Parts: sequence; structure tokens; C-alpha cells
Amino acid sequence: MIQKKSIKPESHKLSLEEFIQSVPLGMHFYFLKNDQLVFNGANHAADKILGIRHKELIGKTICEAFPPLANTEIPEEYKKVALTGKSWESEQIIYQDEHISGVFQVFAFQLAPKRMGAMFIDITAKKNAEEELQKSLQSLAVVNKSLLEMQVTLENKNLDLSIKEQTISGIFKTAPVGIGLTRNLMFTHINDKFAEITGYTVTELINQPVEFLFASQVEYQRITNQISEDIKRLGTSGSETVWRTKGGNDISILLNSSPIDVDDLSKGMIFIALDITAQKAVLTELQQKNEEFLQLNRNYAAQNEMLQKTNSLIEESNRKLLEITRKIKSSSQQLRIILENSKDIIYSISYQSGLFEYISPIVKEILGLPDTHFINQPPDHLYSLMHPDDYKLLGKHWLEVVEMEEKEIFLFEISYRLKDSDGQYHWMSENNKLVRDEDGKPVYLIGSIRDYTEIKKSELALKSSEERLSLALEATNQGLWDINLENNAQYYSPACFTMLGFEPGDIPFTAETLKSLIHPADKEPLIKQMYDFFKSDQQAIAVEFRIKTKSGDYIWILSHGKVFERNSNGKAVRIVGTHRDITERKLFELALKQKNEELLATEEELRAANDELLMANEKLEMQNDELQQTYEKLKESDRLKSIFLANISHEIRTPMNGIIGFANLLNQPDLPEQKRNHYIEIINKSSSQLLHIIEDIVDISKIEANQLQITFLPFDVNELINELHTIYTRELANNDKSDINLIPVYGNADNFKIISDGLRIRQVITNLINNAVKFTEKGHIKFGYEIENAQFIRFFVEDTGIGIDKSMFDVIFEPFRQVDEGDTRKYGGAGLGLTIARGLVKLLHGEIWLESVKDKGTTFFFRIPYNIYNDDNKPESMPVKDQQIDWSNKSILIVEDDNMNYEFLEALLSPTGIIIERAKNGIQALTMCEKKSYDVIIMDIRLPLLDGIKATKQMRKAGIKTPIIAQTAYAMMNDRDKCLEAGCDDYIAKPVNKNLLFKILTKFI
Repeated sequence: MIQKKSIKPESHKLSLEEFIQSVPLGMHFYFLKNDQLVFNGANHAADKILGIRHKELIGKTICEAFPPLANTEIPEEYKKVALTGKSWESEQIIYQDEHISGVFQVFAFQLAPKRMGAMFIDITAKKNAEEELQKSLQSLAVVNKSLLEMQVTLENKNLDLSIKEQTISGIFKTAPVGIGLTRNLMFTHINDKFAEITGYTVTELINQPVEFLFASQVEYQRITNQISEDIKRLGTSGSETVWRTKGGNDISILLNSSPIDVDDLSKGMIFIALDITAQKAVLTELQQKNEEFLQLNRNYAAQNEMLQKTNSLIEESNRKLLEITRKIKSSSQQLRIILENSKDIIYSISYQSGLFEYISPIVKEILGLPDTHFINQPPDHLYSLMHPDDYKLLGKHWLEVVEMEEKEIFLFEISYRLKDSDGQYHWMSENNKLVRDEDGKPVYLIGSIRDYTEIKKSELALKSSEERLSLALEATNQGLWDINLENNAQYYSPACFTMLGFEPGDIPFTAETLKSLIHPADKEPLIKQMYDFFKSDQQAIAVEFRIKTKSGDYIWILSHGKVFERNSNGKAVRIVGTHRDITERKLFELALKQKNEELLATEEELRAANDELLMANEKLEMQNDELQQTYEKLKESDRLKSIFLANISHEIRTPMNGIIGFANLLNQPDLPEQKRNHYIEIINKSSSQLLHIIEDIVDISKIEANQLQITFLPFDVNELINELHTIYTRELANNDKSDINLIPVYGNADNFKIISDGLRIRQVITNLINNAVKFTEKGHIKFGYEIENAQFIRFFVEDTGIGIDKSMFDVIFEPFRQVDEGDTRKYGGAGLGLTIARGLVKLLHGEIWLESVKDKGTTFFFRIPYNIYNDDNKPESMPVKDQQIDWSNKSILIVEDDNMNYEFLEALLSPTGIIIERAKNGIQALTMCEKKSYDVIIMDIRLPLLDGIKATKQMRKAGIKTPIIAQTAYAMMNDRDKCLEAGCDDYIAKPVNKNLLFKILTKFI
């Protein structure tokens, strides 16, 4: 057959360079020069991922181009790859300079000896998503909200218990997680969220057995056994299981199970359920994408290895041809030497005799037959060795030669196979020239025959690599398209149709067929986008549209396109791209959008959390590795959550038991006054204990949100030490620990005053002494301070208690963590004291540490900067003590929907004689203020119908200038800012402090 040497490749096939530029993975290329890696280029995806122009870095060494890599293992590993050909991979490389910041996964491979490339992807978003994923699966926000509601109910200890039950019922109904109560494994109570998750109504689930919801009997038995074992060890259980909804769908559930009474399981169980089906599906998809990415890496490495071998053969052949060409130019004698030593078979056939006049000796090396076997023999003597399938092609070739015009004609690349003396076939490429005399008659046929068997094998291997590349695209469910704008040639790979459910033969696999399937509403916008792209100088485009499948349904397609060729005017001539089915992602986005719109109608405090959850879900879709690490962290988080829930449940139930139990005893008729007072004292102590737990949780939230304020005022350090000595002397006596010696240490003379936040310093020392009292049975507790220098003061608390193992030094400062975390703990506590202490010391610009020996004792230290108080830094004014207030001619409007909170404020304000009126929601308050003026308004933020923020804005818009004091159970710094931005004049957090409330009211009345 006749082929031209320069054949234009088919428009639908990608070259290696086009493939490199089209892949979405970043790629860098280097070569070794003087034992230094020199940067040689990058693909377009690398520019986009890193946000820099790599062309400016070409010619620089790797450490000049990317300076932070000088202190890493990467330059040496890259050298090994370039020299040995052994690939190298790193799952996590952290890189940061003035232009680039992120975490990357890298795969390095050899391109040729002393040349290498590196593929990378940015996994920074994946790392950031870990915290978002943990937040989305935790229900601590629900616990905090419930605790804050309980805090409000405890402010008035003599309120009717039925009101408390209504509050708890409200929490139960509105909780954002499913809550179910059972007795004898039968549902007795469930909230609306629980019913929503299962697809049943509340009525349908009441009195149904727990087994009713599980996907199978085997799954129910497994979870039952796990819950039983966990409750025996921890008092609660956390597990992941599968339920079957009313519609017959299986869903993944994160289930927390706790007995109502650990000592009496017959009283029933509490189940808290969270639907994690969407998260599980995303994790599964990301894991699959990660496997596809790794397979693509392996395929590319194999293809690259084959291309290296092919390049080596071509380079070697070119080198030898150049050497032969130089020898031909020397002389006739050199020509003869070249002919005899050429790796090609050179021959000459006389047209007069029709016989071989010359054939080069190399024929023996190639075919195993000497040149004498062919000289003075007809051509058939050679072509008799030809493969039978190729002989007809040769005959056709000679027929064409005979029919050619009488002039010199060059005939190129007559390819066929010749059998050697061992019976093996060689791929041969013959070039020849017909020499004519002056009359145009043929005289000689001169030609060369080259053995290109190895090259042919490389071509076949390359073709196989191209086929594997095509299979890789199909494996990632992507179709390939190629458009030539000059000749309007369009190619769409079969995958573009098979992803729609069509089989070969169902419809013509043509561009026109594909266009006819595009959704009518998307066709014109798609044409406009493509038209605008063709006119612009953009390099790439990404469009989304719907297309009809074989079943008649529509799916979403993401089409990425890239310009691969432009004409002399810079206009795009050829564009290549891919189609990918993104229906699941679009449906997921639409579901998230709908869910987000529903959440916007809920309470204000949940909106920020919902936005974060939406962002977390969107980020999760982009992740494709680190799944195992995330899963392990989730298991650890679930373990810590179970420990925390069991711990906090115990800590809350203990004082609650005292409050509820002794409150019921107060109802006994003819109760002696002495016992009544004793019961009230127990209720007060239990309330204080419960409030302390709640305040600790609020402080932790403020510290983590960086919203806890520090106030620097003068205070007497020695006076603080004296007060603490008095308090804890009594505390030790009350705990039957009077034999422990409590030793105060003063680092300076009397009246030693410094400027700092005395309240927070007191809180830190109190937490440390509480731990010392808790864990010390005998010996002493020593506390106090030392002056280190003119700038720092160091406080300490020393005990002779149980001590702390060195391996737990960091753990004890983590939230809800304790040295003893089992259900057989000897010592109580929520595990927040040291966390709060560390956070407060950090806010005071100090540091905290400890020294401890197991079974001998522990000493905690913390150091903070300070200023000595003197007349130069004395405050202009000091707080004024409370005094009797008379507001009998003043009026106040209290906007509060909760009867208990209103009665508390009314009880505080009634002794002043002020006229008190009440509004139960924001609309009622707005109406009352339009009809009557008040001296001041106390506005609750969380209100029905119209909340306090919106009510305040509407009052200010209506011209009502009455001072408004906002009150809310939320205690974060930005809550105050929101109130003031809405138009409030001041702000007070719940629980309301009487002195602070009167101080604020005095400013406006």
C-alpha cells in the first residue's frame, strides 16, 4: 500500500501534549543538569490550581522556583525518580509561600532518563472539611440549647413544677434530632423530628416495638447486644445502624441510647437519632473517586514507560541515519562502505535483465541469507519470502509503477512482512526510485528496505496505550468530543451516547442526534454560551445542560471544553472537551437548596449553623481522599461524645435529683420549719451546682468563639488569696477533709494591687483549687503567687493528691476529658475546669503548665503579665454600692413570652414602685408602644410571631425613641452587637443579675 510520510491525525484523537494539557490534574516537569533539578514547564491545570504563571519559572532550579521545598525531602525524592525510574507518591505535602498555600497529594514518575514529571491535586479543602463534617454530625448545639433553657427555669426555685414540664416538652418537640422514649421496648413518646426521619406519623409509631424500625432482624439483634454491653460499661451507648422507612428505603442512622434510670432499666430508654444517609453516600462516592484517580495514575505511568522505550528506539535510529548520511557525502568509496554497513537493505534492479545487480550484505544479518543468494536473481527471489497477506499489496504497487507517467517518480513506504531463515517475520518498509534514460525508458529501480519491526511493536504498544486511555475515560463515565470550526467536523465518542442508556444501533451516534436530545429550555442558552466563547479569547469553557436519555428522562451533563488550535488571527479553530453526568450532584444541590430555604424560616440562632452545614456538604462533594483518617476521627469523636454525654448526664442529674426530690418534699403538710429550711438550703446548693456546670459550658463556648471579654481593673492580690483561704477552709470542713493543711502563700506585702482581670484570675485559681480538693485525701494544699520580675507574676496551686501520669498532661486540658473516663469513676466533674483555665490564661496573655508525680501530688502554675496599681493608673470612678430606688412615677414595658421569666422580672422591679406592663410578642409590643409611651422597654430577643430584633427595628423605623434594653439567653459577644445594630440601647444576658439590671436601668430612668 502507498502512504505519505506526513499524515494528518484524525481530528478526534488526542496527542500526548493535548492529553497532558486537558487533564484536570496539575503537572510539573523537570530535568537533571549538573546534579540539579531544573524546572522545564507545567500544564494549564497547574497554573489554575496554584494561581501562578509557571512560564516565569522555567530554567530555575526546583529550590529557586519553589523555595519552601529546600527544607523537605521532595528534591531528593524527585532526583531518585529521574535517575532510577521508580515512581514516588506522597499523600500529604504542606506548602506555603507568599503566592501559594495549601495541602497537596503528589505522584512523581520518570519521563526519560534524567527527566521526570509530577502530578498533583489540591486537597486543602478536604482538610478544612474535617471540622465541618464533625460539626455536622454532633448534636452538642442541641445539648447547649437545652441547658440554657434549663438555666432560665432554675432562676426562680419556687416556681410551679408544671411550668418546668412544659419547657422540657417544648425542647422535646422542637429538637433538631429525633428523640424517642420507650418502655418494655415499645415506643411511648416520640418527637416530630423522629417521625419525620422514619416517614411514619407520630400516631403510627406510638405503641410500636423498637424492632419495627430496623432493616432486618439480624441488624436489630446486633444493635440490641451492643446497647446492652455499652450501658453496662458506660451507662449510655452510641452506634451506627440501618432503619427502614415507611416508604421501604434503608437509611443510615447515628443512634444514641440512654436508660432513663441506670439503676432501673425497666423505666425505659431514651433514643436520640440522627439521619446520616447523605453523609454516608458522599463518603462512598469520594472513596470511589479516589480509587479511580489512583487507577488513572497507574495507567498513565504504564503508558509513559512505553513511550519512553519508543522514544529511545526512535532516537537511536535517527542517530544512526545521521551517521550514514555524513558518510555518503564523502566519496564513492565511502558510499560502498556505507552500503555494506548500512542497517537498511540497499538494492539495485536492472530493467533490462530484470535481475538484482546489487543488494547490501546486511540482508544476511536481517533475513539470514547472504547477498549472493539474491544477486543476479529476479525480484521474486526476495518477495517469495513475503507474508501471503502482503503479496497482493506488492502486486498492486508494481501495477501502479507501470502505469505512471514517463518521469522520475518517488514511491514511499511500501510496507510488508518478510520471513527470515528462522521462519520469523520482520516488518519492512521499502523506499525506491525509478531511474529513466533520456528517452524516458526505465533503466534501474534503486531502493532501500528498512527493518522497523521494533518500531512497529512500539506503535502497537502505543495504540494499546491509547486504547487504555480511552477505557480510562469510559471508566470515569466521561464522553469525549472534538469540534473543528474550519470544516465543521464534529466527533462525539460512543460514551456520550451510552451514558444516556443507548446501545450501538439504537440511534445514529452523530452530533445532530445529540443536539436533538438537549432539553428545549437549555438549547438556546447553550448555543449562546458556545457562541460567546468562540468569539472570545478564553482558553476553556464549562457549561451545564440537560439531555434526554433512552428512557425519556432528563439528566444533567457538565461539558468541559478547551481550545487546542487557533488560526493566524487568533480565532479558535479546534476545540476538544468531555461530557460528564452530574445528575446526582445537581439533585443533591437542589435538595440542599430546598433544605436551606426551609431552614431560613426557622429560629435565628439555627441559621448560621444551617449555612455552615450547607457549606460542609458542598465541600464534602469535592473531597476524594483522606477518608480513612476522617472516619477514624469520627469514631474517636463519637467515643468522646458518648463519654461526655454519660458524664454530663450524671453531673446534671445529680443536682437535678436534689432540686426535684426536695422540691416535692416541700409539699408535705405539717412539715417542720427546720426541715423546710434544710430542704430549701439543699435546693439552693443543688441549683448553684447545676448553674456552675451550665456557666462552665457557656464559658467554653465563649472561649472557643473568641467572644469572652477581658476587663483590666485594679484589684488586691493578697485580698484574693485571703478570700480563697477562708472559702476553702470551710469547703474542706464541709467535705470531711479538715485534716488537710490549707497553706496560703503571699509573694508581696499587704495591699499588693495590680491591674488585670481579677475576676478571671480568681476563676482560674478556683478551678485549680477545686481539683486539688477533689483529688487530695491527706497532706496539704498550698496556693499563692510569686513575683518573677517587674513584668510577670506567677500563681501556683500545689497538692499531695493522686498525681497525674505524664502521658495525660496534654489530655487533661482538652474539653470534657479527664484522666478517669470510665463509668466507675471515683471523682466527679464535667471535665471543663482545666480547659477553661487554659483558655482564660491565654486571653490574659499568659501560659499554664504543671508538674506531677503519680501518687505523690501535682503542682499547677500559670504566669501572666501585670502592671502595679498606683495613683497614675487609678480609674476615674469606681462602682457605686446598691441603694434604695424609688421609680413610683416611672413606667416600664416588659416584652416577654415566658411567664416564669416575666414573673421573675416583676418580682425584682415591684419594690421600686415602677408601673409595669407586659407584651407577650413583638407585634403586641409594637402596637402598645404606638398607643402609649414608656420610660424604658426590656425586650426579650426570642419571641413568637415577631422576634425582638425585628420588633426593635420596626419601632425605630416608626419613630419610637424609648430606650430599649435587650435580654437573651444567648451570651456570645456578637449577640450583643446584633442587638445594638438593631437599635437597642443596651444589653443584658440571662440569667439576669439584679445589680447589673438596676445599674443599666438607672442610665435611662
